[in-house]
Amino acid sequence: MELAAGSALAQVPTAIYVMQVDGSHVRKVAETPDFKSVGHARWSHDGKRLAFHGWDGPNGARRVFMCNADASQAPAAGPEGRLPDWSPDDKQLAFQTPGNGVTGVSSWVENFDGKGRTLLAEGSSPRWSPDGGRLAFIDGAELLIRNLIDDQQQSLTDQAWQGIRLGFDWSPNGRQIAFVARRDDGVLALWIADAKNPAPRLRLQADVMGHLAWSPDGKQLAITLDNMIQLLNADDDTPPRPIPGQIGSSRDPAWSPDGKWIAFSSNRPASGP
Repeated sequence: MELAAGSALAQVPTAIYVMQVDGSHVRKVAETPDFKSVGHARWSHDGKRLAFHGWDGPNGARRVFMCNADASQAPAAGPEGRLPDWSPDDKQLAFQTPGNGVTGVSSWVENFDGKGRTLLAEGSSPRWSPDGGRLAFIDGAELLIRNLIDDQQQSLTDQAWQGIRLGFDWSPNGRQIAFVARRDDGVLALWIADAKNPAPRLRLQADVMGHLAWSPDGKQLAITLDNMIQLLNADDDTPPRPIPGQIGSSRDPAWSPDGKWIAFSSNRPASGP
């Protein structure tokens, strides 16, 4: 979720950081001087790289970037767009592009060399399933799953919804999707849906930001609540727990494949720990 110009996080340039799950060993891994705000990081499946996007760039541009998770190289600019997601083999990125007044928001896949761009769906926030056989994306107030083999499609939101926030996530086994949405009855909450059954269950009723991440063991979700990264058990009613030691405003958590690190975007002061 990109923030309005007057919000707390938008007042100070943001950068991509990583920290261990207990809040220790915080380090900055990427910033983009020409793009004031960055976020929505995603780890490659080998745990070596991060893809993220920047906005508030030249003429309001949004662009996908890639960097090494150990900060050993400056970020490399990718395609214009946002909300990147790695293909299961880490050789391509899916991302969304804005509408142009003629066509709506659409999701694409592209090779790292900028070639082979292919339309995936007329919708936003593309997310490959862990096995690569399905694609989940948002189309208006629907969360859809498309089978990439037979092109069959199903909706996980067959109820009446006002809208779904960008940045949902698949469970590691590919059986569930966690997402933040508001129903027509006004309930804004984090929901968990079975990928084969369009009947989401309410997990947490709160003003959770949309971008979230499932832990590699499938037991927890990393979410953004009250401008902090918090951890939430996926299968019980335990309240969320803030990761200690955070300063400034933090959001957009992404869990590393080995479960030891969380990448996030923050405006934490440069002099902070």
